[in-house]
Amino acid sequence: PAPGGSSFEFLRLGMAALPDGELRARYLTRLQVAAAPPSPDQLDRLALAHLRSVPFENLSQHQHPAAEGCPDRPAVPVDDRVAELAEPRRTVQRLVGEAGPPPAKGGFCFELNVAFAWLLGELGYEVRLVMAMVCGSQCARPGSHVVPVVTLGAEEWVADV
Repeated sequence: PAPGGSSFEFLRLGMAALPDGELRARYLTRLQVAAAPPSPDQLDRLALAHLRSVPFENLSQHQHPAAEGCPDRPAVPVDDRVAELAEPRRTVQRLVGEAGPPPAKGGFCFELNVAFAWLLGELGYEVRLVMAMVCGSQCARPGSHVVPVVTLGAEEWVADV
């Protein structure tokens, strides 16, 4: 990991207009959680606040929303979801907005977990993303899900929001 514990240094592409500190502050405001040193309890608070504050929205995977007058949120084709990994700040800015109250926007796993991993890295957590698949009565194809894994001391924590 890079200094500060984040393995996302190579992903900071300058895509968002807001500086990292302001993005981080807006994200925490949306979650209604104060910044605190990395710990299992703080990670739990952040993940729970994320689940309560940022909705999981998977309908955009099935239909192109621009056809319904939502050009600010183009659909992400299944095979192009990895593009979210390359531009985490753009995704974060979409979730937290640029000014005023945070928007009520959410996203699907690649958007939410990549953004959450970015926030965790900004807060000093050692975090990496792993590809996964979701299984219920049937399993989705491998690589159809992404999950942040946080290392705290000798322990690893799944931070799937």
